[in-house]
Amino acid sequence: MTGYRERCDDVASRLTAARQALAQAEVSVGLTRSVAVPSAEEAWHGATWNVPAGVSSLFPHGLPHGMTLGVRGPRLVTLLLVGMVSAQGAWTACVGMPDLSWAAVSLLGGDLKRMVHVPMPHSAAVTQVLAAAIDGFDSVVVGRDILLDGRERRLLSHRARSRGALLLAENWDTREQVMGSLITAEGMRGGSGHISDLVLELSRPAKSSCRIRITSRGWQPEKTLYAVPEESMRSRLATPEESLPATDAVAPHGRHLRSLQGVGA
Repeated sequence: MTGYRERCDDVASRLTAARQALAQAEVSVGLTRSVAVPSAEEAWHGATWNVPAGVSSLFPHGLPHGMTLGVRGPRLVTLLLVGMVSAQGAWTACVGMPDLSWAAVSLLGGDLKRMVHVPMPHSAAVTQVLAAAIDGFDSVVVGRDILLDGRERRLLSHRARSRGALLLAENWDTREQVMGSLITAEGMRGGSGHISDLVLELSRPAKSSCRIRITSRGWQPEKTLYAVPEESMRSRLATPEESLPATDAVAPHGRHLRSLQGVGA
């Protein structure tokens, strides 16, 4: 029995040594700049980050720990996701985002006390920096300015899955993706004023889409259509030069876009 255990231990040690040697060989010949891939015993299972009800149709099961999520569209989409997990206590590393707006991060729910920013690591150390971030943080954002080949992306995704880190990767082609587009920017009138509201549409393949409104107070789900009272519509159609005639005519029936009167006041 003792001899059997010794043989098993010997096989395990040889396998570990072989894996380490293979990883070192890949680094030495330039096949990869990543550190050694963690063992399967370190895999993370089951835990998820919750998402607000307004976007739950996109993520019905939340954001699983270890998930790699490709993000396409405005940077605000990435920061929205960061804010969701940061509000639950996640520590986040943002790598390769030299133009990151801390005001936008805070507006969308990010806890600045739990965030680390690496604007742009040296090209020779990108994968080492990302691997270290994955090992030490709950969520890691890979900015669109970070250029990695397919092999490096797969290794980092595997590492995130093993470590239980949420990997938010801008412009990556991944199985799980979320896309965003800017629908409208409101507040400017006649070429003057300032932008008060932004409306974004979020979507995922094979999932429903949703819209959110971002204001100076944060964000909320956007209800795009609803009824407008007739008298309200009549007053909106009137102008100083041309008022509505005092007749029995009424405003068109139907559903109209929401009036923005008072927004940002």
